[in-house]
Amino acid sequence: PALIELRALDLGLDALSLGAMPALRELHLRRNAFTAVPECVRSLRELRTLDLRANRLTAVPDWIAELPRLEKLDVRWNEVYDVPAGLRERGCFVLTE
Repeated sequence: PALIELRALDLGLDALSLGAMPALRELHLRRNAFTAVPECVRSLRELRTLDLRANRLTAVPDWIAELPRLEKLDVRWNEVYDVPAGLRERGCFVLTE
């Protein structure tokens, strides 16, 4: 439960279960073949950085903007061309380098 950073890179994951990690601040999930943002991310209220580079995403769900502490959402190298308005207003996303 005290874990604050998790890196799961190049694992070819297509599903993810984070369990109870309420203190998680950084989550790096590059190159895991996700076609959608894992629903379990929704409960990570302390999350500040979410790195989803090089997956197979085509959209970012609106609920991502509800993460109160999110400062950086990196969706480079996906097919994402827009993010929820709440994230645009906060300026906490990266679509291109």
